Amino acid sequence: MKYRELMSVGLRVCGVILVFLGLRTISNQYMSLAMLSFNEDPNVRFYAVLTVVEIFLIFFLAFVFIKFPNLLARKLLPSECDESIELSKNGRYLLSVAFCIMGVYILSWAIPDLINNGMWLAHFSDRAYTNDSNYAETVIVQITTLIEIVIGGFLCFGASGLGNALWKLRGMERA
Repeated sequence: MKYRELMSVGLRVCGVILVFLGLRTISNQYMSLAMLSFNEDPNVRFYAVLTVVEIFLIFFLAFVFIKFPNLLARKLLPSECDESIELSKNGRYLLSVAFCIMGVYILSWAIPDLINNGMWLAHFSDRAYTNDSNYAETVIVQITTLIEIVIGGFLCFGASGLGNALWKLRGMERA
């Protein structure tokens, strides 16, 4: 099995997970928009447009991950990773691919959460809601989401360094 094929399998799995995340996002945003329209929020149309864009992006990424995983794998992996992989011999490269897939997975749900939390922060930033406990909670959740994006980006683009560190922690030489 080649590195690119192994990465493609992980990207397809992330695409399937994104489909389920998109369905969950539809139900969550429907409830949120219903609450905002019930409260006669003047920005409900803006939030509705952002919701449609968010859901479109989730399903577009799911489509790309499922339909074109080889193209994405070629873009994510270095060009010198064209040889075959034996899972028993090349543990370091397997760890690198696994960490990269984990990073793509984290980014696939953290970025929609960033948009969702941003919409709630925009709603709660009105003077009437700034003293509400939901505002503080949303700020904390948004900071957590930003940290998740940094971790996902590090795993996605710095995965080989993390794999080397793991090998050193285990006291093993490079595979």
